[in-house]
Amino acid sequence: ASNSNSDVQLVEITGGLDASWDLEWAGWDRTGTVPNYVVGIHHPSGDIMKVCRDDSPVVQTTNGGAKVWEITSSGNGWEKGVTEQGSSGSALFDHNGRIIGQLLGGGAACSGTNDNNQYDVYGRFNVSWDAEGSGTSSNSLSSWLDPKGTGEDAIDMVSQTLSVDDSFIESAITIYPNPTKGILNIVNKSDNVLKYKVLNALGQQILNEEMDKNNNVIDISSLSNGIYFLNIKSENTSVEITKKIILKH
Repeated sequence: ASNSNSDVQLVEITGGLDASWDLEWAGWDRTGTVPNYVVGIHHPSGDIMKVCRDDSPVVQTTNGGAKVWEITSSGNGWEKGVTEQGSSGSALFDHNGRIIGQLLGGGAACSGTNDNNQYDVYGRFNVSWDAEGSGTSSNSLSSWLDPKGTGEDAIDMVSQTLSVDDSFIESAITIYPNPTKGILNIVNKSDNVLKYKVLNALGQQILNEEMDKNNNVIDISSLSNGIYFLNIKSENTSVEITKKIILKH
């Protein structure tokens, strides 16, 4: 779906997303309510991820025929961080962490290593939602993001975990700290017999042990800094989860 009224285009990814990446699926808000503050997350021209925040009130306006949110130059642009050329299309998040728009353009950029305090404009999610009442599957988001017509105004972020059973994860298993300097604490509140294994980024098994019923400590301090995966499996139910672990001495 695409619509020039809010400079939006929605694409579908049909493959190539590895569950081991521990993906987070952003939520959205289609109400058009002015947020307390906004955050932009972007990869300008393919650069590493950048984050910017505007604490001044964003305003609803029109720019180049598109209905947008504006990070105003009168409010000195972004308070922390800034977008750059190549950030276009990146998401604008409200204070609840929900997408409310995508970057159309603007004058914001780096001035050396500083913010130039200029404006940015983002196409508004609420305009993209149903093309202001005349939406079809080709020009609006609603047909794709709410195909069952639930009428939801907003949804929160959804986390993806390997072989996920949400109730099992949330109520029974706590893993901390993450990132870790080498010691992982695992709190097991379930009645299940659990086994864990630690794998490196290549999927090679490094540790494989049975867990106690209560608290467990895993020492991975001898390993090199990097990303590892902790797989926990219930021997009773065959439910298993895998969480990404960051080791940083």
